[in-house]
Amino acid sequence: MDGAFIERQNIETFALTDKEFEHDYRLDFTDPSGGFLPGVLQAGLGDTSLELQVKLDEEFAQLSEDRRMLRDFIFPRQDPANARYLPVNLQRIVQNAVQIFHIDRWEPSDLDPIHIIGSVRELCD
Repeated sequence: MDGAFIERQNIETFALTDKEFEHDYRLDFTDPSGGFLPGVLQAGLGDTSLELQVKLDEEFAQLSEDRRMLRDFIFPRQDPANARYLPVNLQRIVQNAVQIFHIDRWEPSDLDPIHIIGSVRELCD
């Protein structure tokens, strides 16, 4: 991070209503009306579905807490609709990773969600 150069950017989760946030970030694939089309979920996912759903629920709770921290402590007096100035462009970091690892967002992935959640937690600790 270089504090000498900051960029104007939006924090995607900051301005969403609670309903929009839950719609965009909460996953419940155990719900048959959850919106997943046939063939989207990896075969065999049902074997770990309860463990995975617990991990997804924990991750949603963490995202909700992070969002609350942003709103109440980090940017308490700013309008959620306004952009923030940050030394790291978060969207660019994600975009670079997508390009480096040749991830096609329109194709199924072989990435294990439990592994991803654990790796992100390790990185944050």
